[in-house]
Parts: sequence; structure tokens; C-alpha cells
Amino acid sequence: MFLSRTHLSLIVIGCVSLVLYRKGLRAEGTRDIIWFTKLALAHAGLYIIAAWLILRTHASRSMLLVVIVFAALFRLSILFAPPYLSDDIYRYVWDGRVQAAGINPYRYIPAEQALISLRDESIYPKINRRDYAHTMYPPVAEAVYLLTTRVSESVTWMKATMVGFEALALWALASLLNSLGLPRQRILIYAWHPLVVWEFAGSGHLDAMMIAFLALALLAHRRHLKTATGVALACAALVKLFPAVLFPAFYRRWDWKMPLAFIATIIIGYLPYISVGAIGVLGFLPGYAGERGITTGEQFYLLNMARAFTGAQIPNAVFVVFALCLLLAVAGWCCWRPERDDRSYLRRAFVLAVVFTILLAPHFSWYFSWLIPFLCLIPLAPLFYLTAASFMLYATWIGDKPNQIFVLNSAIYLPCALLCAVVLWNRRRRATKSSGQTGSIKVEEKSSLIKDVKREQADSQIKERISPDARVSVIIAALNEEETIADVVGRVPREFAQGVIVVDNGSEDRTAERARRADARVVTEMNRGYGRAFRAGLGALDPECEIIVFLDGDGSDCPELMGKLVEPIINNTHDFVLGSRINGRREPGSMLFHQVFAGHMIGFLLRLLYGVRYTDMGPFRAIRRDALERLNMREETYGWPLEMQMKAAQAHLRILEVPVDYRRRAGGKSKISGNLRGTILASTRILLTLARIAAERI
Repeated sequence: MFLSRTHLSLIVIGCVSLVLYRKGLRAEGTRDIIWFTKLALAHAGLYIIAAWLILRTHASRSMLLVVIVFAALFRLSILFAPPYLSDDIYRYVWDGRVQAAGINPYRYIPAEQALISLRDESIYPKINRRDYAHTMYPPVAEAVYLLTTRVSESVTWMKATMVGFEALALWALASLLNSLGLPRQRILIYAWHPLVVWEFAGSGHLDAMMIAFLALALLAHRRHLKTATGVALACAALVKLFPAVLFPAFYRRWDWKMPLAFIATIIIGYLPYISVGAIGVLGFLPGYAGERGITTGEQFYLLNMARAFTGAQIPNAVFVVFALCLLLAVAGWCCWRPERDDRSYLRRAFVLAVVFTILLAPHFSWYFSWLIPFLCLIPLAPLFYLTAASFMLYATWIGDKPNQIFVLNSAIYLPCALLCAVVLWNRRRRATKSSGQTGSIKVEEKSSLIKDVKREQADSQIKERISPDARVSVIIAALNEEETIADVVGRVPREFAQGVIVVDNGSEDRTAERARRADARVVTEMNRGYGRAFRAGLGALDPECEIIVFLDGDGSDCPELMGKLVEPIINNTHDFVLGSRINGRREPGSMLFHQVFAGHMIGFLLRLLYGVRYTDMGPFRAIRRDALERLNMREETYGWPLEMQMKAAQAHLRILEVPVDYRRRAGGKSKISGNLRGTILASTRILLTLARIAAERI
């Protein structure tokens, strides 16, 4: 049988993923959690590539077979290993054992003397909160625990049950996709997601049951089975309570069958356990809310961001009222907005699920798993990022103080917000083009950006004040910049810059040749990487150099403004001076929206962490050489500028940010903003750098 490139690519990704799952089993305890998190995030990047491939293909049975086979192999590879990421599953087995003994699982805590005869050495010692917490799992979950443990009271069998529910969810999703005219192989988006594999086959979380019932509810509604929709949605809520927020997405005015089936199923589900009272069946849920900071507001990221941004201690009650009002508004929109097509209910359920999740800001990664089935139907880049980035929450194993959790949540939600903004902007732009509303925008000539007479005079005065004896060296990173490099080198003020080093980072054109002709010293670094290039340049500095200036070789930076950066260092008022493109004058089109947003976002986070004010991560910067050497720079790729800024703040350097002009690149193509792959790689590396250095501070 002939295999296409997509088939082969997916098989390769599947094989590599299988190796990563087996490798992940080596992790043990808290000491390995950061290593495991990095592995999982790298694996998530591989998964996103697979998802991108599957979204570009037409329906294919052979491709569906590849997806299913590898999905099964992924789960089998970790199913028989002991759970690493969570010990909740031991409570599941215990609750099943308690029910089999004829005891209501909500009545006693595990440490109660009435249950002493049920204790053993394999399950009981590993139950979390056994000394003070009743179970808090809803009735359908408890029923499944009972049935599973009647086959075997083992962790492996409980995990196998969850994988069985995953199979049910995959069948429902495949059927739903087929009914919508979408390729069934899109189930890869759920089946291959590392989050669900690790959380369900690895840890055995009950969310697999909830997702299965939710998928059945989506399918039943598609087939106009109102009673079945209500029963399936109620069963999902009886596994984990929060799917009940999706009720408005399924409800239609004057429809009584679905609501009646939903309410009846809820009542019937709780009846076998009601002997402990209406409050008793909630178990430890109220205590859990307090433990997780829901009652104090520490749980809610948006509330904590508002508190940090305003400096006011906003009451938790205010946020709760706001969250309820927002959910009610979205629920009203779901109920009263006319259906545009047969997929409207999917979009409404998706919106409700996302809004609820972001408002809640879960502390645990598996709470994000219920969003993944929706991605099979509504694939949106921000939600791919959100579900994959949730692995970062495992870093709380090494520290879960409020400021630590805030940093982690910022690394999860702020890039998601940035991606949302980019998606909305792109959609608006496409809509504008399709409606013929686009018009030509007249842009002034590029020379107007730097031909402001007053600014030229100010720059000239700065140059005159700088002594020719200042020991300043310039390092320019360049990769395939033959069109621009000579002009960039030529615009460096040689009145005070004694040496210009161009680092050729593996160019395939005449970058090095043209840099030499422009009277620059060329250093070659064949291992590509932004940080590697600058480190190579640092190794070639003259021993007498005291101040280092960094800039790019694409013609976007303005070397003639270098005096503004080096003068404060020469005058010994500052150690590190950063050129801010955002505060300066930018040529139209020189910076994309998401670059400006990212500058503000990173600046906000660094202000919270260190109290410094940054607005940009631009390449144009100057620093005292001895100060740079104290920073112990390690980053080798796109995170180099951010690492310098964070470590400069940590080292309490005297930092200044000055506005600089910024132009569109004069030639070539951007390695970051010019393509999707570069943008994703750069964003990922920058976020990892942010998390790594912030964790070092903590």
C-alpha cells in the first residue's frame, strides 16, 4: 500500500512519541518533576505538529487506522506503570472497596475506625487526605468505582477502566465528526494529546468518564435525541460537577424533554447515597474549595491579576459576582441567540467550557482535559496552547506559594490571550478583505522616520559629548542578511565605536563577504541560535573593551542612535541600557501586533517579579562588559534578550530604557515574525526562559 508523506510523518511522530512516553516513566518524585515537565512540553510541541498535519488532510481510512493504532500503543506503554503525577486513583479503589462492604462512601473518612478492616498495604497508605477528608466524587463516579473493583481492586484495572471510557469517547467523537462531514481521523487531536494520555492511562483520572459522557451528549444532541442528551449530560455532571455549566448550550426554548431527563438523572443518581443527608453527599467538596483557595480568591488568576495591576485588595466576593454575571450572560446568549447552523450548539458549549475554565483557573492540569474534545471540532490555536501549557502547573510540586502560582498562570494564560488576539485580528482582516472594504493606506517614505531635524541635532550633540577614548564594541548577529549587512555596519558611529563584530550564524549567502568589505570583523558560528551568535561575538571582543552594544543585522535597528545607549553607561549613571522600540517611533509595518503585545506582557510580568519597568525585548541594547560577565548568560536561542533583562534585574544593575526608532527590515525575511514556525519556536523558547529564570529566583 502506498503511504503519503502525511502518513509517513504521522508514523514517525507516533514512534518518537512512543519513545517519549517510555522515557517519561523514568521520572521519580519531586526531584524529576521539572525534567518531566520539560519533556511533556516538548512532546506537546510534537503533538501540535501532528494535529496540524491531520487538519490538512482529507478523509482516509488508512490514516484513521494509524491514529487509532498509535493511540492504543501510547496508552499501553504507560498503563501498567504505577501512577506518577497523581495519587487520586487510590481513593477511587478505596471507595469501590467501601461500597462493596455495604457502606456509604460519603459516611466515613478512610482513617475511621469503622473501616479498619478494609485497610491493606497496597491501597490505604497511599490515599491522600485519608485522615480528615470524606470522598467528594459524585454518584456516577462512585458507581463506576464499585463496578471496577468487583473485577479487581488494582490500580491497573482502574486505569484500564478509564481507558475504556476513552474508547467510548473516541467512538462518539468519530461519529460526530462523520455526521458533520469532517474527517474522522481528527480524533487524533484528542487521542494523541499528551495531557489525556498521561492523565488517564498514566494517572487514571476520572475525567475520562466525564469526557465520554460529554461526547455522548454532543452526539445525542446532533441526532436530535433530547432525552438521551439530558441523561448523558447529567451523567457527565455526576462524574465531575462542572459539565453542568454546559446545560444552556443544549437547551432550547420550550423544550422540556432534555431538562426533565437531566434533572431526573441527577436525582436518581444521588438517591442511593442520600442516607448521609443532602449536605453529606457533597463530601469534602466544601473543604476542598477552601483548601484550593476558592473561598479566599487565591485560586482565581484573573482576580489576582486585577489585584496586582490595581494594587487594591479586591474582595473575592466581587470577583465571584463578576464571574457569575459573566457566566449568566454567556448562558443567556446560548439560550436566546438563534441557531445559524447545525454546529451552533458546539460553538456555544465550547465558549461556555472555555469561559468557565479561565474564570476558575484550575490548579491541576487534568482540569483542562475536557476542552480537548472540542478541539477536534473547533481547532483553535489558543486552546491548543492552553491545554498543552497546562503541564507547567506541575512545577507547583517544587513551590506553590501564591506568587509562584501567579507566575506559572501568567505563562499559561497571557500567551493564550495573545494568540486569541492574533486569531481575532486575522479573522477581522480576512473579513475586511472579503467584503471589499480594504483600501490602500498611504505610508510616508521610510526616510521620514529618521529625518526629524530636532532629533538629528540631539543625536549629534550626544556624539559630540562622547569621548573618542570610550572603549565601545558592537556585536551584530546576522543570518542570510547580504542585502542589509553592509549598510548596517556602515551606519555604526565610528567616532566612539572602535570595533564592529559581525557574527555570521551559518548564512548561506554572501553575508560574511559583504560585512568584511564594510570593514567589520567577521566571526563564524555555524551552530544556529540567537544566543549562540552573540556568545561567539563576546568571545572575539578586544580585551580592552568596556561597553558592548548588541543589534541585529537586518536593517531594522538604527545604529546611528547608538549614542543614546552608551552615553549613560559612559557617564556611570547606568549599567544596562535597553532601546525600546515601543516607546520610540516605529515605521508602519515594522512590528506586528503580537510583538507589541508580547513586549507589554513580558514587561508586566517582570515588573511584578522584580519591580523593573520594561516595555520591550528589542535587540538594540548596551551593557557594561563586567556587568554582563556577572550575569552568567546561558540561553542559546531566542530567549537570550529576555534572559539578559531578567538577570540584570536580579543582579540589581542600574537599568535604563530609552526610546529608539525602528524600521521595517530592509531585506530578506524575518526568522521569527516572518513565518509561523519561527513565531512558535521563538514564543516557546521565550516562555521556557521566563519560567526557568523565574523559578531560579523562587
